[in-house]
Amino acid sequence: LPFDGMRAAYVDSAIVTVPTVCGEGTSLSAIEAMYFGCAVVATWVGGLPNVIRDGIDGVLIPPSAPALVEAIALLVEHPTERIAMGRRAMETAREAFGIARWRRGVAPVIGRALALPRLLQPKSDELPRNHD
Repeated sequence: LPFDGMRAAYVDSAIVTVPTVCGEGTSLSAIEAMYFGCAVVATWVGGLPNVIRDGIDGVLIPPSAPALVEAIALLVEHPTERIAMGRRAMETAREAFGIARWRRGVAPVIGRALALPRLLQPKSDELPRNHD
């Protein structure tokens, strides 16, 4: 699927799976799906348990095909819980991973690092002198 089609794919989905079997850091796919209110079924591999709270805003499973099938079936058979989980996932994604959080937490750190105040402050012998 091309990148510009991802938004429509998430909007049209009720359940998104991230069946990682090896390892990954923070899953952008899981966060994107959560942001759009999808219930996410993911394996408990790598950084996924740091993104998804099992039974609250997604379902964490062992990395196996039978566990994946069972989790998807459970969400299909219980649409009320699936919808509630998707709503909680959206709240989690927007609060924990949204731009507002980034602006509050990361942007000031980057701003301080890039400003390099010690380099921007003139040395005392470089200060302009008053020639009155």
